[in-house]
Amino acid sequence: MSGFTWDDRIQRADKLKSQYPAAESILAFYWMIARYQARVYEHLLASPALEINQLMTDLPVFFQLAQEYGTQTLRDFLENSANVNWLAMLTNYWNSPDTADSGPADFFLRALLQPYGEVIAARAKLRAEGSGKHCPVCSSKPQLGVLRPEGEGAKLSLMCLLCGTEWPHVRVACVNCGELDKNKLPVYQAQEFPSARLNMCDTCQTYLKCIDLSKDGHAVPAVDDLATVSLSIWAQGQGYRPIRTNLFGF
Repeated sequence: MSGFTWDDRIQRADKLKSQYPAAESILAFYWMIARYQARVYEHLLASPALEINQLMTDLPVFFQLAQEYGTQTLRDFLENSANVNWLAMLTNYWNSPDTADSGPADFFLRALLQPYGEVIAARAKLRAEGSGKHCPVCSSKPQLGVLRPEGEGAKLSLMCLLCGTEWPHVRVACVNCGELDKNKLPVYQAQEFPSARLNMCDTCQTYLKCIDLSKDGHAVPAVDDLATVSLSIWAQGQGYRPIRTNLFGF
């Protein structure tokens, strides 16, 4: 597990939405989503037997939240999903988390499964080692990099935002294709986001957004990623694609 609680995420989103006007609407919506997810997480954590079908209980609450505060795309999707077998979709997504990576269905499935995944990870108590390309708990691609102070520099770990797991990775290598040539691994930073950077790869045209806790110890990666969404938009405009998009498709 990453060590970032739901309260950490909720409080960070509430703080950053006033600091980053360009991301205010995303952060405000995420704040409501995280509060819902926190309640589901506590409910699942208290259950001795964990099954995906337990997520169905609170499904109407989340759908109502999306109807009231979500984008028109999310509302349109819900209006046309009366015949969707949500239990089958949730199960299939958990078993193959990288089969889809964009669109409204992906948003709903990831948002609903995140509390479930974090309970799975909490109970696994896995000591993650090595430099694997996929999450050791749920096999999802990493969404973010996290830099933590170590000695005179910072150590990189990868973060899965489907189950919250972190695992170590070497710093000077493309997470997606393994490229080691520093000349093909540019780093982009913007002055307005000192604790965020993009580790880019010119070989496979991907990027990994990294949140640097050595520059801001109060950062919460899942939330700071949303606050710096303009970095993601810039990278995608340059022809790079994220290894794994965030909850809102960036």
